[in-house]
Amino acid sequence: MADHLLALGYTNITVLDISAKAIGRAKLRLGDKSNEIKWIVSDVLNIVTGDQYDLWHDRAAFHFLTEPEDQIKYVAAVAKYLNANGKLIIGTFSIDGPEKCSGLAVERHSPASLSNIFREHFHLTGSMEHIHHTPFNTGQLFNYSWFQNYHNL
Repeated sequence: MADHLLALGYTNITVLDISAKAIGRAKLRLGDKSNEIKWIVSDVLNIVTGDQYDLWHDRAAFHFLTEPEDQIKYVAAVAKYLNANGKLIIGTFSIDGPEKCSGLAVERHSPASLSNIFREHFHLTGSMEHIHHTPFNTGQLFNYSWFQNYHNL
């Protein structure tokens, strides 16, 4: 996604991943353009940055948080680092999606379940389902939901 954002002229892009190897591959793929991105290797639950963001986009990380206390920590991180006009887009396995990913249990979500989890800080403004086609020629049903920070309502 960062590649496309850069190509569209966006700036001040941060990519966070728990895997230094994944970030290394992305930097290699981008070449010199990788210098235009801030890279953070961290578990999202432990993110520390001085930055505030206009948009927080999560594709397929939140559904690995199966414990309510981890979900609460995640919501707190988003609320802390998303600015008052900020928007949140989150993609998780849908209710009818896979129960596991890479051998790990996941929590599947609907727009309503995500709205309930994020309700203290964010208002659900839209959602859609999408079939993600994997490299293994299978389809995985995702739910994408987007939220507005309450400060901007």
